[in-house]
Amino acid sequence: MILKKFPATTSARTSKPAELVIAESLVAAAHQPACITDPDNYFVYVNPAFERFYGRSAASILGCTPKMLVSPQCPEATLHEVVETTRHAGAWCGQLENVDQQGREVRVELRTRAIRDRRSRVVGMVAFAKPLSSVPSVLSAQQQQIYRRLGQGSTVKEIAAAMGLSVSTVATQIQRSLEKLPLLRDAHDLQCHAIRTMAQQVI
Repeated sequence: MILKKFPATTSARTSKPAELVIAESLVAAAHQPACITDPDNYFVYVNPAFERFYGRSAASILGCTPKMLVSPQCPEATLHEVVETTRHAGAWCGQLENVDQQGREVRVELRTRAIRDRRSRVVGMVAFAKPLSSVPSVLSAQQQQIYRRLGQGSTVKEIAAAMGLSVSTVATQIQRSLEKLPLLRDAHDLQCHAIRTMAQQVI
């Protein structure tokens, strides 16, 4: 269950510091997914690209924390580092595993910056998420998990044991993935080759 700090309907522009309103106008038309959070790290704005990328409406996001979009595999310490570094150093940059509305994992390069008022007080944070070529969204959740483990160097037998599947099931899922992967763009060529190589070893 996701608890909201406030209903989305109460996040009117007039209730926000002027600096956040200005920041909204600057990121609204950005092609990259972008969001703005308040000093307590609750979403107060997401741009249309953000909604499209994560498959979630602004109404379902506003008032929640970014934790709702982070993969369970991401350590709590990393989330804490993002917020604290942004607050005290003014910016943070790194890669995170996020999840979209369908539960599929997507790797992004996140760049954050503190938003300060005229007294240099932090009144919010803005973040831009650059999608990286990690797990292709054309794959099912199970295929994505297999894909990710292959990318981490796991063997088919190790993947089968970790996921509680038979080796033949994993091999079948890899083969089905290969039927979809040719539809991907060049950005995924390296990952496609890795999966093809592994599939040829077991099929």
